Amino acid sequence: MEIPSFTSRGWLAYMGLLLAFNLLIWSGPFLAMAHSPLAAPVYEGLHFTCHQLDSRSLCVYPSGNGGKFIDDCTVQDGKLYYERNMMVYGPEKYHQAPEAGGAAMPAAVGYKIPVCSRDIAIYGSMFLAGFAWLWWARRKPGRASDWPHPIWLVLALVPMALDGFTQLFGWRESTNELRLLSGIIAGAAMAFYALPGMYMLFEGRLVGKKKGAA
Repeated sequence: MEIPSFTSRGWLAYMGLLLAFNLLIWSGPFLAMAHSPLAAPVYEGLHFTCHQLDSRSLCVYPSGNGGKFIDDCTVQDGKLYYERNMMVYGPEKYHQAPEAGGAAMPAAVGYKIPVCSRDIAIYGSMFLAGFAWLWWARRKPGRASDWPHPIWLVLALVPMALDGFTQLFGWRESTNELRLLSGIIAGAAMAFYALPGMYMLFEGRLVGKKKGAA
């Protein structure tokens, strides 16, 4: 079997799909910012993949939110807010709402990224880890279809499982920082198990045909 490279069909297919999906996700807040009619279909379509809850999401703040272009959509105060909006009036809203009845809105307006912070980390790290897999696979020519031992995938999923299930059972509410970290670990590991399958699907059959023709 040939050595994986930047022109390997399996690698290109994997990276192309992940790149397209990540670009779709990140197009959401910018389409909403531009009041594009395409914004709503993007958010509604991605809702099938994610709950899109404000308090578990990140927002793009064109005017900055405490000096941050990308920041939490809501304050991370250990509470779960069930709102699902494309546009969010800054984390301060959720402190002011009980006292001011929601009438006083802060200046910072954020446009929500249409999947939660954990999903952003999973899909983004799955794409970036594709480059790491290519480097790793090229160091062991002829074995690019090998999967790492399953224990590594299990270990990589443990932080996300602990964080997610403790939220699910209502024992605690996580923070976007922990969601991002656990998502990065899980997504990066997933790439090393998804890519060998893609490589075999495209390159394995292709090489087999060449050998048969020879």
